[in-house]
Amino acid sequence: MNKLKKEEGDLDILFICNSLNLGGAEKIMYEVVKSNKPYKREIICLTNGTYYGDLLANEGIKITYFNLKKNLYDVIKLLKIYLYILRKKPYLIHSFLYHSDVIASILGKLAFTNKILWSVHHDFIASDNSVLRNIQVKFLSIISNFLTDKIIFCSKESLNNHVQLGYSKRKSVIINNGICTKKFYPRKKNYYKIRDLLHIKKEIFLIGHIARFHPDKGHKVLLNALKLLKKKNKDFKCLMIGTNVNKKNNLLKKQIEKSNLGENIILYGETRFPQYLINSFDINVISSLSESSPLVLLETMASGIPSLATNVGEISLTIGESGWIVKKKSSKDLAEKLIFIINNQSNLNKKSSLARELILKKYSLDKMLKEYNLTYKLLFKGASF
Repeated sequence: MNKLKKEEGDLDILFICNSLNLGGAEKIMYEVVKSNKPYKREIICLTNGTYYGDLLANEGIKITYFNLKKNLYDVIKLLKIYLYILRKKPYLIHSFLYHSDVIASILGKLAFTNKILWSVHHDFIASDNSVLRNIQVKFLSIISNFLTDKIIFCSKESLNNHVQLGYSKRKSVIINNGICTKKFYPRKKNYYKIRDLLHIKKEIFLIGHIARFHPDKGHKVLLNALKLLKKKNKDFKCLMIGTNVNKKNNLLKKQIEKSNLGENIILYGETRFPQYLINSFDINVISSLSESSPLVLLETMASGIPSLATNVGEISLTIGESGWIVKKKSSKDLAEKLIFIINNQSNLNKKSSLARELILKKYSLDKMLKEYNLTYKLLFKGASF
């Protein structure tokens, strides 16, 4: 039986997330948790994560790690999570990403949690996912109709795809991702400063790519496109940034060597300060095979950097006329568009201004947080404090 009255000492909101490492969904959760100070809140992290974990701990947020590294459905640890929820008595559980949604709904309802809220940050396409992931999402689509109270999607495309799979449309809302436009903005001085630090000549066309090393991010597609670009004798460098995108990644290094791109690619790895590196780009490339509404696109646009991206998720709607779109999985299309952009660089300034304007209008952090806060108010409506 759900409790309608919140007792003193009970939590207002318990957040559940897969990890607190660098990532898009993790970044959104960090901003949401940090901004909702009126609520008494804590976090359950299913695995680990030092980056956002440290930042939130510095904000005074209590985080409990359960280290479900090898098996996210470890029975003993799930029992511990259940007992934790039962003890803390949260009025609302807000989960981020699929694994957390399963745990929040089942264990939350068993522990008599009043409200369950999911945040979905995927654009799910069955053919692009494993059998286990398809089973998991099908299961979530079934329980979405009776074990959750509200579902937040970060794009219309993601909502539509999930509703087609059986997710409850009645409970679904769209809240666009938002980024801090005071942190990400055009820094023209950085253009040459960062290039000097990276030993990139001023006249070199610099392609930026920010993504963790994962098949979904299309690194192979990008490398094949750059290989075609090099054959056309174009003078370029590609700055690759992201988790496991470094010289320790032997698989990536072999792919680069095989493509004869050793002199063209700079493997930067993970960074906590992408806003400075972004401003050295001439173009941002997103080669992903699957996305919903990637934060890196919003960050580069806010920084006045045009993007060339694959037509996945809601990317084409976000970019509008401020960048270029190509077919996913097509290295040929990507290479041809890069050649066109390099040959017509006068278009970049106009695209740059438009990109920034679009973010200020629709994808600001303030706008996103106001919509999350309104969702909380509606879910808490009727609760006795």
